[in-house]
Amino acid sequence: MNVRKQTSKSGLTLVEIVLAMTVFGFVSITAYQLMNIVQKDTLRTRDAIDAKLESLVSMRLLNADIIASSPSYNLVKLADDEGRNFFDYLADGNCEDANLCPRVLSLAPPGRGGVQQIVFMTSAAEISPSMIYPPPAAYDVQKAVALDAPGLLTYKGINHLKRLEKIIDPLIYPEFWNSEETPRLLYFYSSTALRPSGGVVNLSIPARSSVYLGVLSYTKKPILSDVAIAAAPLSAYVDVSHPSQSGITMTDTVDSWGVNGFDRFLRTLPPVGGLGATAFFRPVRMLRYSFIAETSTAETTYSLYRDEWNPKTKAWGKPSMMGREIYGIVFKRKTISSPIIDTFIAENKTVYDNARKP
Repeated sequence: MNVRKQTSKSGLTLVEIVLAMTVFGFVSITAYQLMNIVQKDTLRTRDAIDAKLESLVSMRLLNADIIASSPSYNLVKLADDEGRNFFDYLADGNCEDANLCPRVLSLAPPGRGGVQQIVFMTSAAEISPSMIYPPPAAYDVQKAVALDAPGLLTYKGINHLKRLEKIIDPLIYPEFWNSEETPRLLYFYSSTALRPSGGVVNLSIPARSSVYLGVLSYTKKPILSDVAIAAAPLSAYVDVSHPSQSGITMTDTVDSWGVNGFDRFLRTLPPVGGLGATAFFRPVRMLRYSFIAETSTAETTYSLYRDEWNPKTKAWGKPSMMGREIYGIVFKRKTISSPIIDTFIAENKTVYDNARKP
């Protein structure tokens, strides 16, 4: 009987298996590289979108702060790129000199010109509006015993006979007294602006109001009590000197006036049209924008941060990051006769350099 040998051809040879594995490995590597490229592009796109969103958010918040920065004019010390005070405001005159009137202030990381931080003051209108503080409210007033003799003023404090509470009624302005013990930064100013006296008045110098920047402290519970005010230690940033009388500053330093700057401020207020002195006040905030180096990467980068001066600790608070990949920010005023500030956030050197031109 003849037996035929069957030969199977359904299996794969070793060469075919090796070739298939090689092709599969090549396809896998190609797919991995493609996925890696797509992932990197996605991450770059997402980072670019995040940076753009951060830039837009920081731009909106910065613009809101700038719009509320009216208390800074003729008060905050902030030198522009030419060394002139950026917040000079000639409200009662015109400045038409193309070399002296514009203001350009550049905020950028080191090595790009300008400064690394700026400080300005903003109004906290959501807490309370601007109000009038009558100077006699802080004193005991003793009438003169004779027509040719002066009366006697004895300083008793900002809330003497609860007069400050009557001005800022807790029922009408609960936000002002909203915590158990929260110091409040208050900006007091005269309604009359003055220039240095001593002969000829220089009308090219912006007139300033007499100001007192104080920290109002109090205890709310169980009742509102211990209301007091002390000068804020911000003279490095704010001009608290008397606008027309040399040697007088509205701080709590000991001098011929004593040790209470608020008393000194009230006694030196200029009269208003012969009708007596008047003081206004409003809650404010001191803000700082700065470029701070990031240490989380091998390459040194800088991000934009914002922080606020804390009246309770009397120090700057913890900075909050506002934006990354910002090349620089330029603040411009066409003339000191106008309070308008134009703001430019630059993402590259070309935009930054063009914005810095007057």
